[in-house]
Amino acid sequence: QIVEALPFQDKFLYVMNSCHGGVKTIWSLGARRISAAVIMNFTVWFSDEFYGSPAFQGMMKVLGGHMATYGRRDIDGAEKYVGNFLFTPCPQDLERVVALYRSELKVAGDNFWKLTEHLKCMEQTPYLKTLPPLPAEVPLIMACGSLSPALIVQESAMRLCEIARNSSLAYIPDSKQWWSVEGDAEVKAVAYLLGEVLSFNGKHFDAKALVEHSDKRRSQMG
Repeated sequence: QIVEALPFQDKFLYVMNSCHGGVKTIWSLGARRISAAVIMNFTVWFSDEFYGSPAFQGMMKVLGGHMATYGRRDIDGAEKYVGNFLFTPCPQDLERVVALYRSELKVAGDNFWKLTEHLKCMEQTPYLKTLPPLPAEVPLIMACGSLSPALIVQESAMRLCEIARNSSLAYIPDSKQWWSVEGDAEVKAVAYLLGEVLSFNGKHFDAKALVEHSDKRRSQMG
């Protein structure tokens, strides 16, 4: 509804991070409004074998504890989760990001805390299984940290790629999920990828070919 209310009618590049509402927007607007889509570290589309299993229930119990931490707005507790999302080669980097996270949590608004307290991990998989194929007219790139959790992130991204007719995985080197604070190399990798997409200026492209070209360009530029 927000997109439809905007005063411009040109197609646009849709970039989102993680899960939930953004996928519904991409599939709803499709090629009518979206020239391409890039999703960073998409999460929680689980296999039929895992969803509802004892291992799944155990994971949900752990996540429930995490969500309760945010429900209490417990900054001390929340900072302990940073290592789950951050790849860092040295303790100093971890300390840097923990300090940054604490400072941001202290000024976070109500919407952040409410959203983090109510992650829709149970609802995501059944909803995603109802999606029709995304037409080839909408190139879809799923960017994942090369060190991101296979079960939660990488396999989820692969499943979404399977129902998009023009899609590709792209890996962010030496990254778990928080590429934006892990270092210059991770930020540059994402910048190169987005730069390649933007270079088409809204024109159609092949997702796999673009990712291959972006990886080659990044390696040449160091």
